[in-house]
Amino acid sequence: MNLDKKSSQWDNRIRDDTEEDGTQPEESPSESIQNIPEEEYSAALKTLEDILEKRNELLQEKSLENEPHTTPRSMQTSGQDTKTSPLLKEFISFATRIGAIVLITVIAFTFFYGIHIVADPGMMPVAQNGDVVLLYRLNRNYAINDLVLLNFEGTRQIRRVIARAGDEVDFYEGRLKINGMLQSDLHARGETWTFEEGVEFPIIVPQGELFLLGDNRENATDSRIYGTVSPRDTYGRIITIIRRRDL
Repeated sequence: MNLDKKSSQWDNRIRDDTEEDGTQPEESPSESIQNIPEEEYSAALKTLEDILEKRNELLQEKSLENEPHTTPRSMQTSGQDTKTSPLLKEFISFATRIGAIVLITVIAFTFFYGIHIVADPGMMPVAQNGDVVLLYRLNRNYAINDLVLLNFEGTRQIRRVIARAGDEVDFYEGRLKINGMLQSDLHARGETWTFEEGVEFPIIVPQGELFLLGDNRENATDSRIYGTVSPRDTYGRIITIIRRRDL
């Protein structure tokens, strides 16, 4: 009760002083906020929230900078992958080169070259049983004294080109005659005789044909038996003889 009377007296005193001075009493802070427009109040509140949010972000970044630096496991794994990647690339490159070499070798020995193991005494002593020969398939334009590989009755044999198309072949007293001339026949081993069941001589080699003989004349089946041979019926020209039995 006394407080209400004092408050009333204080208010009356303020009014009297105001009326005497001709001024309005100052508004309290709560009355000032109530008089601010709602739009300005909302904008100010939003600005304050943004300032606080930015302050929190700065504090969080600063705390992260002060923490000890550690490498994430994902980055560590990536580093290990980086170390192993060159090894993997080198292995793939090596395997690719090996595969290319194997492929080229297969193609070469399928279409260009061939290998044969001698199993016929007809070319002794030049090519003996067990020798490995390398032949070239593509060029079948053979010259005199070339060694060629052919098949007779299921058996592959190496024989020497003695005469070509248009040459006359004959034999005289165990010696070879080409175009009427006795040959020194340095490659021959033994005497060169004809066979009763073979070809009748002399003969002229037909166009596109070859006359072949084995160097081991007394133990070779050759053109004295089966006649002239077409280059198309040969496998190719012998280019190398390897003494496999001596390895």
